[in-house]
Amino acid sequence: TTSAQTAVTCGSSQSTYPTFAITGPTTAGTTCTLEWIQNQTIDEKLVFNLTIRAGETVTVNLAPGKKRVVSDWNGYVPGQPISTSDFGAFHLQAGANTLAAMITGTTTGVTLTASWPVTHLSVDGVA
Repeated sequence: TTSAQTAVTCGSSQSTYPTFAITGPTTAGTTCTLEWIQNQTIDEKLVFNLTIRAGETVTVNLAPGKKRVVSDWNGYVPGQPISTSDFGAFHLQAGANTLAAMITGTTTGVTLTASWPVTHLSVDGVA
């Protein structure tokens, strides 16, 4: 079982929606379970019961219109995250955010990375 917390800085001038990539254990024949990912700064949480096999990568895309969980082995993963999650709202605020996650099972070699677009507020059509 592994839990971790890290500070990230979102260089956007407005909220943005991250993508998480979780790669399973490096030990053949083992699995891990993604339990949750949380933005502790704004108290938004994604709750899972998602088994990830050795060598498998699961991507959680939170972009509006693209929200989905996809496995590189099985494609679309239905029912994840579970319904008590902030799936529709989960985002990074501009500036500092503290992200945390919990993964259980075999965690040797497991990675969780986050990426996000840098977005800025703008006014269009102003002379």
